[in-house]
Amino acid sequence: MQIIKSFLLAVIIFCSFSCEDKSFESGSIDLSSNIDDLSYAELIGAREYSEIVSASPFINSNGQVVYYDLISISKDDVELSDEFTQFVSIINPFDETVQLNDGSSVTIKNATNAGQITIGENNVFENGDYYFSVRAWIDQDNIFEFDKIWHLKIGPELVSAVKYCPVSYNFVTGEDNLTSLAELGQGNPDIYFELGSDQDKLTIDSSTGEIALNNSYSITETVDISPIINVISNISGEVVAFENILNIRLSQTPEPLDTGVNYFFYPSLKPKSKGNLAAGGDGYSRQNILGFESQPWFYAQRLWWERPRADSSDAISTRTEAGITENNALTHPYWTLNNPVESWVIIDPVNLSQYEGCFDVKLQIWTKMNLTSDQIYLDDGRTPVDLEFYISDNYTDDVTTTNWTLVNPHMQSEINSNGTVFSGRPYPGDQSGPDPDNVKDTNKNANNLWVRSELDLSDYVSSTAFTFAIRNVTYFETTPATPIKGVVHISDIHYKAIEK
Repeated sequence: MQIIKSFLLAVIIFCSFSCEDKSFESGSIDLSSNIDDLSYAELIGAREYSEIVSASPFINSNGQVVYYDLISISKDDVELSDEFTQFVSIINPFDETVQLNDGSSVTIKNATNAGQITIGENNVFENGDYYFSVRAWIDQDNIFEFDKIWHLKIGPELVSAVKYCPVSYNFVTGEDNLTSLAELGQGNPDIYFELGSDQDKLTIDSSTGEIALNNSYSITETVDISPIINVISNISGEVVAFENILNIRLSQTPEPLDTGVNYFFYPSLKPKSKGNLAAGGDGYSRQNILGFESQPWFYAQRLWWERPRADSSDAISTRTEAGITENNALTHPYWTLNNPVESWVIIDPVNLSQYEGCFDVKLQIWTKMNLTSDQIYLDDGRTPVDLEFYISDNYTDDVTTTNWTLVNPHMQSEINSNGTVFSGRPYPGDQSGPDPDNVKDTNKNANNLWVRSELDLSDYVSSTAFTFAIRNVTYFETTPATPIKGVVHISDIHYKAIEK
């Protein structure tokens, strides 16, 4: 200890005589409250009314913590009111408690993304150029204002859908051949129409989207076409192409039309990675919420893994009609499960609005639950586990923060393609034993059988981001007398549209 003290004393004496005071020379640390060179990268191409987030600003504050506030927003040299500013927020530093290795804690200022500007979803910012003025400070005695420091250029909200009603037409030689006017989905309506294909056979009214037979084209044989419709923004010149939204049969004499069924979303459910099932797969994502921490490591690795698809006759005929050749089921095993669990499969959001008005839209899913425990039900006769089906139009990428609607009671189901369709879903298990909730039905014993369930989406066809999800959940809090054994499968989830 004496040696260390002597060494430190020598260092202090040496510095006293040898070290120069350079604290005021150029390049030294400046702890003043000046802020220099605040700048934001301009953002070009954001969309009307959508959430918009700036990059974090570049700022020279000599390493000191900086706070921010919005002064104003201007467009065309006019300052905007709180009708606009109410949607705007700026991230500021905040206190964060950090635990140290010795068990103590310290409070620090977390300045991650400080200065980042966010405009909330469903705002009133339409297309145009916006300039944001910001104030910044290190302490309240030295506040600096930066005029029009961020330039935001918002482009038009592009049209989300184009619809024709009806969808199928027969253009016949010598007749007045016209489609309906085009109906636009969500988006800025300052647009015009062009054909993206079949210009030799058809013409389109640039203002209304109405399609007619090209006067220079003579029908010599029956031809079926589905023209590409381009919607072009008058504001930005951007083009959105819509394919397979209407069908036109050209013939010399009238011919019957086969409207058919459009299986517009039929994912294969193939996992992206067999070694990482948490990554989801074609048409779905996966979230495990509860109960897997205490299970062996391989348990979570086998939740909703790839297994053979449904083999009931109705599933086979549906795949044949839809032209599906490569898909699989997803499987959740119950390996002596004795603690509460909750896991979800979330089907990718789809835009139903393009089928509004002219179509009946349905969702279908096949499921098979096989409970194999010696005692299938809990002691009171209730099921220990089930599948719950939910829908939403505001999926947040987090099932715990999304507003869901349970739809099991509204589904129409059929067991093993037996010809009997009933409302709701069959109760899990073999329907034996006590029935405290009066929900068991021996005529609906679906244990280890495929069940087709269908949901009518007539009330949801205006949704542009419709989300369907499957929740596998247990209904007990304490360990049951007999652990849950068995497996559940989901297969052939799809949407279809039938022209009215």
